[in-house]
Amino acid sequence: MRYLGKIVRWNDERGFGFIKDVQTDKEYFVHISEFAVQQPRPQENEEVSFTLIKGNQGKLAAGAVEYVRRPQAQVKRTVRGKKRTSANVSVLPLACIGILLLAFGGYFVFQQWQDRKAASVKTSSVAEVAEKMKQERKMEKEPPRQQVMQIPQEVVDAANERAKNMVLTEKASHYRCDGRKYCSQMTSCEEAEFFLENCGGAVQMEMDGDRDGIPCERQWCGH
Repeated sequence: MRYLGKIVRWNDERGFGFIKDVQTDKEYFVHISEFAVQQPRPQENEEVSFTLIKGNQGKLAAGAVEYVRRPQAQVKRTVRGKKRTSANVSVLPLACIGILLLAFGGYFVFQQWQDRKAASVKTSSVAEVAEKMKQERKMEKEPPRQQVMQIPQEVVDAANERAKNMVLTEKASHYRCDGRKYCSQMTSCEEAEFFLENCGGAVQMEMDGDRDGIPCERQWCGH
């Protein structure tokens, strides 16, 4: 991890000084060998970035120091007895930036693919729902198909016979054969029909002279 600081003290003859962390105000010892660029020499109040390393006495010190406002020069230097160049130090941040850009680009492409896939699924779902609603509305508008049942003739005849018997039973509950046989003695066509059907041949002769099955045509049942 790199920190941002400022050179607060520098002894150019002895080649060391102190860097102050701008965030914590802590000061760290720094040697000239930890500077990526050694020429021109470090100056007080210059802004630098640095990492933290363990010094000779086990204390934290500034290492891999780079100038913030100076151009980086590829100059060889020695750190803890190992030679390395400023170019090697600057490659690591660039590599990290490249990896981050690649990761971000990959995530962006993946997110775009996910969005397109979700939009496609959503469009398909909406289309299916719309089609289903269309079919339901069509079914509501269409009248239901009536199924015609073929009733056997014997069932129809039996029903008619039961209805006729019910009518006769109902008439019988209102009228009775009491000896009357003339149309002038009837009070309605229904009463005349009852007498004709239920009260014997004498009634038939007097009430239905033409034998057409309709009694009292002139008085009651002719209209």
